[in-house]
Amino acid sequence: MLEELQFPAVPGNITVPTHCFSCKASTDLFFHVHHPHEPGTRSHPSSINPTDQTSQLIDLGQWITLAYLLMEESRGKTDKEHSRYLNMQASQCYDEALKFYDDPDNELPPPEAFFTETSRRRFRDAPQQFSRSRLLSEKGKLPSVPQ
Repeated sequence: MLEELQFPAVPGNITVPTHCFSCKASTDLFFHVHHPHEPGTRSHPSSINPTDQTSQLIDLGQWITLAYLLMEESRGKTDKEHSRYLNMQASQCYDEALKFYDDPDNELPPPEAFFTETSRRRFRDAPQQFSRSRLLSEKGKLPSVPQ
């Protein structure tokens, strides 16, 4: 199950403890939040990234994977409100993925949109899975976060 991270309501530093289930290593990741972050509710999740800037930590392939995982988790929920919340978060992941498409005349993202070898391999093996129109179509099936 995915857990929701708690972010500070004002700009500042946050620490995210991590644990690898494969190698059992644990470490803390440190981030600096540059903008005020308003906590979300179950009916209205907070914005992932209110800027137009692309992520420098999570690549396009990882955003798509996260969207898919959130949608999968929502399918098993009997609580419809929680299911809708997870799908709104998935929609925001697609928003983040779409920020990587910097050329309006190109259906595919630039190579710089992929930071990890796993994502680069997925793109090489199935570029059609990364077409802008496919992502927009998938996002269109999800509820949007009210502005």
